[in-house]
Amino acid sequence: MSSDEDDTAGSMCMWEELEGPSPDSIDFGEGAQWTVSSCKAGCGVERLRDDDPTTFWQSDGAQPHTVCAYFRERVFVESVCFYVDYESDETYTPSRVCAKVGTMPSDMVTVSVKDLDQPRGWITLPLTNESGHPSHVFMVELCVVANHQNGRDTHIRQCKVFAKNEPLPQTLSAKEALPRFSSAPFRQFNTLR
Repeated sequence: MSSDEDDTAGSMCMWEELEGPSPDSIDFGEGAQWTVSSCKAGCGVERLRDDDPTTFWQSDGAQPHTVCAYFRERVFVESVCFYVDYESDETYTPSRVCAKVGTMPSDMVTVSVKDLDQPRGWITLPLTNESGHPSHVFMVELCVVANHQNGRDTHIRQCKVFAKNEPLPQTLSAKEALPRFSSAPFRQFNTLR
């Protein structure tokens, strides 16, 4: 086996080890509409969700670079995970990232910031609120603020948004625990148009 094959095998091993932040977590990304701030031809948003760690999204433009997931209805999200590989990407690898959540672009709030030092594998950013509960949102944004060695564009190989697959705890405040509307006139407020 060549050294290139060894690197790919190592990446695949790290890839297979990804599980949600808790045993009852599921990837909600399939139900989202994904967008990116920019991309090079052939390295677009579809590469973030193709379950292949050898492909990647490559930005094309000025920083910060963003990846957004839009959900049709409000969901309770607990983390965003993304796959990077410094050994393969070097200056294209993020060195500082942040995660933002909100119900629309104008009310996005930064909930997590992380500095990375030559990362290889899955990076997890929590999306919980101040009380430690999952955030109840329409949108999740992963923002690449800086790259290693002051690189301009970035590579992210995969991205997933996790949520718990269980009923919400009853300890949420009235503001956080909004009712699920069942009548047609009120259901319009449960979804993003």
